[in-house]
Amino acid sequence: MTFRRIAFWLGKAAVSIGILAWIAHGLPLDDALARLPGVHPVWLGFAVLCLVLQQPLGAWRWWRIMRLQGVEDISYPQALKLFLAGSFVNQTLSVTIGGDAFRVWRLNRGGQGLGRAVGSVLLERIAGMAALGLIALIALPFPLPDIARIMLAAVLGLAAAGVAVALILPKFAGARALFQGMVLVRMMLVSLGIHGLAALALWASTAALGDIPPLWAYLTLAPPALVLVTLPISIAGWGVREGILVAVMGTIGLAHDSVLAGSILFGLAVMIAGLAGIPFLFSRRN
Repeated sequence: MTFRRIAFWLGKAAVSIGILAWIAHGLPLDDALARLPGVHPVWLGFAVLCLVLQQPLGAWRWWRIMRLQGVEDISYPQALKLFLAGSFVNQTLSVTIGGDAFRVWRLNRGGQGLGRAVGSVLLERIAGMAALGLIALIALPFPLPDIARIMLAAVLGLAAAGVAVALILPKFAGARALFQGMVLVRMMLVSLGIHGLAALALWASTAALGDIPPLWAYLTLAPPALVLVTLPISIAGWGVREGILVAVMGTIGLAHDSVLAGSILFGLAVMIAGLAGIPFLFSRRN
């Protein structure tokens, strides 16, 4: 198991390093890095604020899913603390799914059972994917470059597959209630808010360099691009995020060095926003 774990992490590191090396060779990485010292702190602070505001929304989504599963003994403040702790692991420590594993472990240890714990975290992720599918469905009819259409189609397919799996498998307790009536409407609105805040944070990270890109491009194309970054094939998405964003945003006329530097700043903002979970991760109870 130790060898497999080491090989897994080395593989992810190789993906990140390989893509970053490709970026350094084929794109103006030096120009992008040279722009970082001139960052406007107000814009960067706004990006961090957007990412921090995501946390209570994500925690509410997870808590409501647990309520649908019949979990009555976990309050929203408790769910928020666990969510913040998990976000610190995911974002600041750059362990892509480690925060989710922490939440599963904590719920299981609290007596909720492993199946319910895993189901709640997966359903929370699927609810976010469903909202991304809606964004992709809305954006597809617009005149976009082929690479953007391919990305949106891939995200739409992933969202449809996730929802189908959740509804078919009996282990996903509460899934049918999640996708019905006003529950679905509330979940979609909250999920769209979460994705919108991430898009705003990425847009503000790019604007911090002095180039204010079109907001519509980031609200429609950034959320699907960022969800592909969460696939556990690299270290916290580094390299993958930069490659995807440069490929997609470059096709609509944005300068490569600006997109690349903005992506690097966004990654740093994500790590800073995750620091809010430190007190809850290292508390005696957790």
